[in-house]
Amino acid sequence: MSSRKKTTGRKKIVIQKIEIRKSLHVTISKRTNGISKKATELAFLCGAHLFILIFSPGGKLHVFVHPSVDVIVNRFLNDGGLVEKQDDAVPYNDYKCACIDGLARRYNELNDQV
Repeated sequence: MSSRKKTTGRKKIVIQKIEIRKSLHVTISKRTNGISKKATELAFLCGAHLFILIFSPGGKLHVFVHPSVDVIVNRFLNDGGLVEKQDDAVPYNDYKCACIDGLARRYNELNDQV
């Protein structure tokens, strides 16, 4: 059996306009999914309020909003978009408790096996 790599792996790419239309569509799709995933993590872990609009060259609209458009727009209009303090630590605390509970369950399972 060969131990050679089957793929070329990750490579650094030069940031420039993609001219090939098919490659452009694939790239925007993959990058949009990646941005959405990172935005979801940021909102869940930190309780961040996010509003992301991405228009693809083909005219397709990609939107990510947390918690809602109304909350984001009202906050922006009323506060001028400035953030002074945040009392939104609840999602992070929920995540932390879920992690601790999962680790405790796993510890008990392993302890029972010993």
